[in-house]
Amino acid sequence: MTHYLTQILITPEVIVKERVSDSYSIHRVVYDQFEKKITESDEIRPLPLWEESTEGNLKKIVILSAEKPIVSDDAVSRHLTCISFPEKIFESKHHIFKITVNPVIKTNGKQVPIRNRANIAEWFCKRSENHGFKVKKESLVVDSVHADIFSKKGHKVTICKAKITGELEVTDLSKFRQAVFKGIGREKSFGCGLLLVIPKVEF
Repeated sequence: MTHYLTQILITPEVIVKERVSDSYSIHRVVYDQFEKKITESDEIRPLPLWEESTEGNLKKIVILSAEKPIVSDDAVSRHLTCISFPEKIFESKHHIFKITVNPVIKTNGKQVPIRNRANIAEWFCKRSENHGFKVKKESLVVDSVHADIFSKKGHKVTICKAKITGELEVTDLSKFRQAVFKGIGREKSFGCGLLLVIPKVEF
């Protein structure tokens, strides 16, 4: 099953015409790029994973999906590029990674956010074991721990988010593929869970 990586530049034109102001508006922009009716299957995640990132002064949305985005003649399409997911990366066992997560633990039947960086690191390392990889702990960096607050249909939504970067080693390729294509953790619809990896070059 072919997957696709899409990049949308968040230009002033996109911000104005798509009314981009928070995670919910970005969620709307992302989902508007795909057909609404997608059949669930065991092999693919029917809805796209996405993450907002910043490089210098450039803001962009990175999307991983099981289908190509819709081609149209709007502001978003003019700033959109799409490629087939490079399956060759799975030939490597060692990767540099980054991911935005919603770190929570269940306490008394409720999901409680984890805000301490050391505890988030420990939480993620434990989760990685179930997703076919182990993290090189000395490489792990937990950054940008914050509450993402936005309004969804008139209701206030608060999502605890943390950006994590580091190096990993694949221990179970099948589970690792699932982690890449289906995401990790909660709040995938709002910019969490997309595991972005780059094979590490060994010298």
